[in-house]
Amino acid sequence: MQIQVVEITEKSSIEFVALDHEQPIGKLAAQPLGSGQYRILEVAVDSHCADRETVGLTLLNKLMESRGWKMIFAQTGDRPEDAFVGELLCQAGFELLIERTFVEREIFGYRIPFADPLVYKPLCEAARETAVSAFAEIMRSSPPRGGSPPQTNFSDEFDRMMQYAGRERAGNMWKLAFWEDAVAGLVFPQVYSKNEMPGEILFVGVVPRLQGKGFGRILHAKGLECLAGAGVTRYSGSTDIINKAMLRIFEVNGCLRVGGVRPEFRLMSSASRA
Repeated sequence: MQIQVVEITEKSSIEFVALDHEQPIGKLAAQPLGSGQYRILEVAVDSHCADRETVGLTLLNKLMESRGWKMIFAQTGDRPEDAFVGELLCQAGFELLIERTFVEREIFGYRIPFADPLVYKPLCEAARETAVSAFAEIMRSSPPRGGSPPQTNFSDEFDRMMQYAGRERAGNMWKLAFWEDAVAGLVFPQVYSKNEMPGEILFVGVVPRLQGKGFGRILHAKGLECLAGAGVTRYSGSTDIINKAMLRIFEVNGCLRVGGVRPEFRLMSSASRA
């Protein structure tokens, strides 16, 4: 088998097609996220191919060799084919970040059903440095699987989330929560332009000194209330299957698990780890 890889670049995606004697036997699609980050959208190899593993690894290596990347993300599912892709990612050096489980609930007219002692300020009325500082503090207190998080520019990560959400929308919807005149946590509700799409909460977190006091449940409920206030009727959320605290918050706030588990992977360049 002689593998040739052809690159097809479009405005919002990159596709690599593996050919054997001019016949397509596999493809990889990826999306640039900015700041040297990419998300793999699809890895597919012909089921009749004699050496599927070699084809898959060739496609992954082509992506890594052809771009000046810092991080590459990928997500799989719970289908048999997804297990094959997950094995390829691990062989290529990707690390398992999270095994994501999903929840949903109806939120038409939702209001927080319990006492809320927190005071909220939209992001557009708060100093950006205050929000980024709280975001970094929360992120450092929640290391991913496998140990401590890498040295990350949390300011860039915050800006990437804002770009995804839409800066004007984030400025109005994202909330800083205060308790006794100090930041207690953050909640980032996300509304999409299509009304039929469920709303999400991109991030919810409590600063370390106040964790374990029930504020996570309140912040999540506040996010649901904000979504309902914006006209959203359905919420969709997710977390790692080992995040017992968030799973408990979903439960007490009336969210029900749906679908299977989707593992997510990350590959970091040596420069980003330095």
